[in-house]
Formats: sequence, structure tokens, C-alpha cells
Amino acid sequence: DGIVLAATDPEALLEPVKDAINEGVHVVTVDSGVEPNEAESFFYTNNIEGCKKLGEYMLETYGEELESYAIIGDSYEFAAGKDRPEGFNQAMGEKEEVEYIGIQLAKSDIAEAENICSNYLTANSELDMIFATNDAAAQGALNAFNKAGITNEVKLCVVDVSEDVLTAMKNGVIEAAALQNPYTMGYEGVVSIMKLLNGEEVEKQVDTGVFILTPENMDTDEAVKAIQQY
Repeated sequence: DGIVLAATDPEALLEPVKDAINEGVHVVTVDSGVEPNEAESFFYTNNIEGCKKLGEYMLETYGEELESYAIIGDSYEFAAGKDRPEGFNQAMGEKEEVEYIGIQLAKSDIAEAENICSNYLTANSELDMIFATNDAAAQGALNAFNKAGITNEVKLCVVDVSEDVLTAMKNGVIEAAALQNPYTMGYEGVVSIMKLLNGEEVEKQVDTGVFILTPENMDTDEAVKAIQQY
């Protein structure tokens, strides 16, 4: 009757989505959609705005200490892989004197992310901050930081949360994390299918928002609710 889909390839899955809808099967996408958005509804994170918000927090909090930064990315095959660095760079561009070392793609490989991070730390003695754009990049960066014995001399900010990220934040290794709302996406995706089956209208596109988790707010009720999404 209906399909809730997180599209691993936004272009390759476009025709199957259109075919399903033409056959009378309702399709709602969550987290990652198809391009163009042919699904009946799409619940997503605005990754440009969310990561811009993360970058702005880092500038506001540590701006005087930040002179250079680098990014450990995911893959440009997905919209998020392009949008997260773009949003973060938009924020960092607000301070002209901050040098952008560049981005390297780990493609969700933790070992590769660790290697990239280690190379950043070795080759750039003046590096002030690293942005890890997904959970694998964050874990790889944490592994590299732990091996190098780094605590807070190089700032680390990430997207998404895990037990390791929470521990690292409590220990002063991670300064901030942009948290999405994956539970909400999945839940509302199913709700939308039910509405469509009942003949109701649904919104074409819904931004489910981002919460910036920090050491200062991580014990608040709002932060706990955001963490529980994972």
C-alpha cells in the first residue's frame, strides 16, 4: 500500500519512485530523497542550514581561537555529502581571517576517516578545528584524536551523536554536535502513508530541524529529547 524510503541514490531511485506512484503505491521519502522530489512527501534535515548553525556556534564560542580548519567529508554522491560542508563553510566565511585547509572524503569508512584526520594533524601544526560531517567521520576523528592524545587544543565538531560522541563531549574532546531528528523522520513518514491511504493531504517537504548539542546544554531536557532520537 505504501513505501517509506531513504534513498541511497537520489537519481537511480527516481524512476522506481515514479513507477510505484503510477501503480497506486504511496511513496514517502525520509532523510535522503530522490531528485527531483517526486515522492508525495519528504521528511529531511536542511543540511546546509543545520551545519551553518553548527559553524556559527563554533565561531561565536571559539572565534578568537580559530585561525584554520579542515573538513572530513562523506561522499558527494548524496545531497548531504555536498550540503553539510557547504553550510559549514558559509558560516566560517563570516570570518575572513579563518583559513580553510580543505576537505577530504572518507566515504563513511571509519579507518579512512581516522587516516585523513591523522594526516591533517600531522601536516598542519597550526590547525585549530576539524569538522566531521557524519558518524563514521566523527568516529574516525575520535580514534585519531585519542591516539594523538588530543583533548582541546584542536576543536572537533560533528554531525549526529553516539555513545562515543557523548563520552568525548563530556571529556572535552568534542565541542559541539549537530543532531538531526531520525526518529521523527521515520515516525512521520509512516503517519504520512496512513494519511495518504485515508485520502488526506500531506506536506510535500518537511524540514525536521537540527539541535546543536554542546557540553553546556547536554544535560538539559531539550538535549535529552534530541539524543533520544538516536
